[in-house]
Amino acid sequence: MEIRRISPGGRMTAPAAPRPAKEGKAPGRAPSADRLELSQWVSRMDESRSQAEREFYEAAARSEARPEEAQAEAHMLDGLEKALDAMKKCAEIAARLMAGKKIPLQDEQYLMDNDPQGYRLALAMRREEDEEECGSVLDPEDLRRTGQAEAVPSGPPLRALPSAPSGPAGQA
Repeated sequence: MEIRRISPGGRMTAPAAPRPAKEGKAPGRAPSADRLELSQWVSRMDESRSQAEREFYEAAARSEARPEEAQAEAHMLDGLEKALDAMKKCAEIAARLMAGKKIPLQDEQYLMDNDPQGYRLALAMRREEDEEECGSVLDPEDLRRTGQAEAVPSGPPLRALPSAPSGPAGQA
C-alpha cells in the first residue's frame, strides 16, 4: 500500500519506496497497490483520536485497578437516583394537592416527611376542593421504606361499629 501525505500547500511528500516485485509477476508491470493520500489536518486528527483513545483506555484501567472507588461511585449514583425519584413523587403529590384533588393519606404523609416546605406551599396554594379522587403516586416499596404500609390499610376505610348498650339488657 502506498501512503502519501499532502501538505497544506498542495505539495505531496515523496511516496514510500516501492516494494520489490514478486517472482511470479511480469517484470515490466507495476505492482497493483492501494493508495491513500492524507493531508496534515487529517493526520493530526488521527493522532488526536488515537491519543484520546489511549487516555480513555488508561482511565478505564485505573478504575478497574481501584474497584472500591468504582463501587463508591455506583453507590453515590444509586443515592442520587433515589433522591431524584423522591423529588419527582413529591412534585406530583404537591401538584395534585394544589389542584384541590383528594389525595390518599399516605401520599400526603410522604410529602410531609420528604418535603415539609413543599407541603406547606402546596396547602397555601390549594384551590377549591375538587371532587376527583386520585390514586397513590407511591410504589409499595416507598410505603415499606417509610413504614406506612402497616399504618394505612390499602382497602376502603373501616367504619365504626355501632356501640352496644352498656350493662345487661334486663337492668333498668
